[in-house]
Amino acid sequence: MAFIAVVFHSVVATGQGAERAAAQGIVSSAASPVAALMLLPSSAGPEMVLRGDGTTDTRFIVAWPFQIPLDHNLRTRLVLAPEIAIGAANDAVVRGRGGLRFGDSFWLAGLGVAFDKEGPYLSPEVGIRLPRRHDKEDFSFGVTLVLRVDVALSENPEPRGSAQIGWTLF
Repeated sequence: MAFIAVVFHSVVATGQGAERAAAQGIVSSAASPVAALMLLPSSAGPEMVLRGDGTTDTRFIVAWPFQIPLDHNLRTRLVLAPEIAIGAANDAVVRGRGGLRFGDSFWLAGLGVAFDKEGPYLSPEVGIRLPRRHDKEDFSFGVTLVLRVDVALSENPEPRGSAQIGWTLF
């Protein structure tokens, strides 16, 4: 009987080791695509800057907004977004944006502060997410359309508006 117990224990331990190895293989094989997705821009679109002299400057925005959930149902998120604005007046401007985003399975709204070489901007946003997220406590791929207005907080206010399309897992 002791011999059977030792063999059984050995088989179970080997099986558990194989399960752990398989799980580690799944995690390591999934890490590469997830890392690649994080390097891809997850938001892009046009932006129009209204200059003080009445002219406009059109730019193209490429952004990497990282969203950190602050509650269990993913409705409130901290957003940190490095961006590159490519335009006619400025070859390329690197800037950042941070703020809070609130959303449901279909809509989203947020308030943030953007920074670039011209100074800080108050940055409210509204948007939609398609398709609707049915399980509100789980990750699922979706496409977002976000409209944003950035209002300068400096002496030289030049508001800018953008429409960005992107993808999300929240």
